[in-house]
Amino acid sequence: MCRKKLEADKNPRHFVNDSNLIQSYVLQGDLAAASALFRKYEDGLYRYLLRMLRHQQDSENALQDTFRKTLKALPRYREQYHFKSWLYCIGHNTALDVIRRRKKDAQTQQVSEEYLESPY
Repeated sequence: MCRKKLEADKNPRHFVNDSNLIQSYVLQGDLAAASALFRKYEDGLYRYLLRMLRHQQDSENALQDTFRKTLKALPRYREQYHFKSWLYCIGHNTALDVIRRRKKDAQTQQVSEEYLESPY
């Protein structure tokens, strides 16, 4: 138990309030606050995306897209929602976009192959 407390003391991001970080970024343009906010959730969100997408590179790209979309939408964030839930919702929707794109690409490839194989 004492060991966990010492580890938590070394990692101050566990004590930083999401709302304070959001306010710092939105009101003052503090990129360090946005970075701290994302570092706090990066590992868990990446694992979530990896479970959805089952592909490392797609998951890394989706993580970056999620953070980009979140930064853009952060001024519209409403504190009535938990930030983590809101972030994961954006990540979930981003992963669904990747899955849709995969299906579309697979269909396009199939049509292209059928066209190339046709004798006409």
